[in-house]
Amino acid sequence: MGYDVTPKNGGEDFRANISAWGHIMDAIRETELLSVKVASHMGINDGGGVSDDPVLCNRLATVIDSIADEDRIPYLQAHPHVVEDRQKEVMRKILHEFATFLRGCGGGFEVW
Repeated sequence: MGYDVTPKNGGEDFRANISAWGHIMDAIRETELLSVKVASHMGINDGGGVSDDPVLCNRLATVIDSIADEDRIPYLQAHPHVVEDRQKEVMRKILHEFATFLRGCGGGFEVW
């Protein structure tokens, strides 16, 4: 079970399992760039997302990359002694991959 994030203007989908999507959503909430309503809607697999806003998608990507690079991943901050180095690297990689998707999604996406 997981999440498929579909770019509105064509291109490749981004796929994440339920655990990875949780970390992505934590980072999205941390950015404070989306309303609580929009962010919440993205967590329920029914097409929530960002509509045709390339500036917002690029800002999200930049902040998510920064969160990953600066070890500000919410889960890591909440559980600093529980997570192993390999797990940290996997979380960083997932966030960077999602940021790359955001930069290439054409300005909008839906979460299914």
